[in-house]
Amino acid sequence: MSSPSMDRMAKAVTRCCDGAVELHLGDQLLLPLSLAGGNSTFTTPRLTKHLMTNAWNIGQFAIADISIAEGTPCRVNIQPRHWR
Repeated sequence: MSSPSMDRMAKAVTRCCDGAVELHLGDQLLLPLSLAGGNSTFTTPRLTKHLMTNAWNIGQFAIADISIAEGTPCRVNIQPRHWR
């Protein structure tokens, strides 16, 4: 059984939770995941400028290879270079 308030709540949750990681957290996770003990992948609702900038910075220091697949959700793959 569904009610109008339940429908609104379900739409709100779907709208704000399009990725596994909150929109403004993805860029902050890049460095620790780049130093982690293996490959990592996460999704975020969309690509942000901060995410792109942090990925570029990490690449400049040759810490990890980061690939970003734009979309809704945005998929981010991190492969630390010290684990190859």
